[in-house]
Amino acid sequence: MEESTQSPEIVLRVQSILKSMGIEDYEPRVVNQLVELMHRYVSEVLRSSSVYSSHAGRTDIDLSDIKLAMVARNAKTFIQPTPRELMSQYAESRNKTQLQMPHKYGVVLPDSGACLLANNYQVEPRRKNKKEKNNNNNESNPADGDVAPMNTEDEGNEAKPKISFSLSNIAKKTFQ
Repeated sequence: MEESTQSPEIVLRVQSILKSMGIEDYEPRVVNQLVELMHRYVSEVLRSSSVYSSHAGRTDIDLSDIKLAMVARNAKTFIQPTPRELMSQYAESRNKTQLQMPHKYGVVLPDSGACLLANNYQVEPRRKNKKEKNNNNNESNPADGDVAPMNTEDEGNEAKPKISFSLSNIAKKTFQ
């Protein structure tokens, strides 16, 4: 197929719009993308206006149907920024209240229960098996990070002791 050197009228119009806005340097695909956007927008507005006119009991599309379809489409697709006057009113009302001065200087941390540096891990200590009772040399300390799974043969009804430790202490010992 031989390509024609002439561009379609819609492409020429988009190029003239870009030129009138002062845009001289752009990729050729920008024009194609803008043409596609225009086509999609117009077809959706006409489709919506056709629905509005049929809902009103008319067979022909009226100018009011097109305006309503455009308003509905723009409200759904293009979000307008908040008006400057309204933002100024919000800022004025918000800035009327003064900030509280801190009671002490420095970084204010939450109480130790809500702090990430608190002891927040609970591990059940390893119970000794029959073999381990005979060999006491291989005792492990859960605070050193060596924690074995519990033996399920023991009684499950008694209160299980738990050990809390901080990971920061283990990290200090490990990386020193």
